[in-house]
Amino acid sequence: MAEQYLRKVYIDVTSRGVKETVTARIENLRIKFKVGKTKKSEPNKGEIEIYNLSEKTRSLFEAKNCGVILYAGYLGLNPNGILGTNLFSSKSVEVVFKGNVIKFNHVKEGTDIITKLELGDGDNAFRNRTLDKGYPPDTKLSLPMKDLASALGLPKGAQIEIPDKNIGNGLTLSGLVREHLDNLCDRYD
Repeated sequence: MAEQYLRKVYIDVTSRGVKETVTARIENLRIKFKVGKTKKSEPNKGEIEIYNLSEKTRSLFEAKNCGVILYAGYLGLNPNGILGTNLFSSKSVEVVFKGNVIKFNHVKEGTDIITKLELGDGDNAFRNRTLDKGYPPDTKLSLPMKDLASALGLPKGAQIEIPDKNIGNGLTLSGLVREHLDNLCDRYD
């Protein structure tokens, strides 16, 4: 298993409490993870297991809007997979998953305490973001789609395959962003 020799995995945790926001990096511990990506409208899911965190670090996951960024890769490799001169460069360690903690628990197995996290990619925004806005007749479909993406906090990115259609009678959006996105995508293919 030579490929795993210079493997690097770490996690950044942002815990937003009532009085303060705490950010911590978890590294140099045993970390197992499983992430998935789909084309469905629900958030992508991830699972992480972290072995033997301190009690203080375990308490970070108790905050209501706890965010996690998972990084993984191999140290010292350039993009072509060739070992570089600086083995401790993190240039080939990339973000694998970014999301919110949906559920967590701490399990004792033998001498280990395993912190198990269930994550959702943008789960808080998906469940809670709303948009209340009206659009006049003959508005291009791309405008409400951009507004909905912005309301979710998504980066502008490329909006590909949005039909170049006008919304004939205008449009009123009031309520959850996820429902509006699903409805507009179904209505306009």
